[in-house]
Amino acid sequence: MKTISLDSKYRGVNSNCFTGRKEGQEARKELRLDEKDRDSETYSIMIPASTTSFNASFYLGLLFTSISNLGSMEAFDKKYVINYDKLEKGLRPIIQANIEECRRKAANEIAGTTGLDF
Repeated sequence: MKTISLDSKYRGVNSNCFTGRKEGQEARKELRLDEKDRDSETYSIMIPASTTSFNASFYLGLLFTSISNLGSMEAFDKKYVINYDKLEKGLRPIIQANIEECRRKAANEIAGTTGLDF
């Protein structure tokens, strides 16, 4: 498994939060995820220490195209694994909850729903 490091530079100057769809899209380009989506490797996406928030806007900018390219959340999960090992233990459950919310929003976008549809 190869590692993709989400460097703190993607959080912005003096920020501990990953936020902004545009910023996620820029990180996606720099990390060359379109190419990685097509190769046969698997990847561990390493979240850096001191990250206090991971917003859905950044997640969707960074990873929604990969989820779409791969065809499902299940296929995405086989290709990309979010790695929390560098995070301080107290921050891990917070960021894990953020990522679960991001995944829910990505699934809703794929389904074309808001999550409030009945």
